[in-house]
Amino acid sequence: MEYVWFQVLEFKSTKDWRTLRSSLLSLLPNNSAVYRQLETRSTADHLYTWHVGVCGYTQLMSLFLCSGLDVNRQGDYIGNEWLIGASGRGLVNTMKMLLSQGADINTHDFTGFTPLMIAASTDKIDIVKMLVEAGANTTLRNYIGENALEGAQALKNAEVVEYLEQFPH
Repeated sequence: MEYVWFQVLEFKSTKDWRTLRSSLLSLLPNNSAVYRQLETRSTADHLYTWHVGVCGYTQLMSLFLCSGLDVNRQGDYIGNEWLIGASGRGLVNTMKMLLSQGADINTHDFTGFTPLMIAASTDKIDIVKMLVEAGANTTLRNYIGENALEGAQALKNAEVVEYLEQFPH
């Protein structure tokens, strides 16, 4: 099961919220924590950001995107929360879906870490390969001056190091 954080729409009206809420409830199992959270939120009269943990539902992410949420929407401090979060957790299907929707492959968090750096430092070789093959920049550096290869080397992620050594760094 995949675990994804959604930073949800800023709703301009209660009607918009109710429409999306109904769609979400129809996709979730009745006993899930997310279902129970949604069920208790009857209005969204003001602008706000709501974080929901979802297990295994990339279709919900698609629904949010179809409802107008920008795939490259920046969080308060971690940049593109969807792409960065999915890269560190090794969520291959989520990453594919986000990239197919135009997510910025070289987005970074407030410390300069890109999805590639995060995947490399957390030893997620499948994500590293997917990002590099999709065009991730292997030469970008974070706030301490490390690139993805150097981060993987520091954490002794041998398979990732071996793979990244064949690209510019």
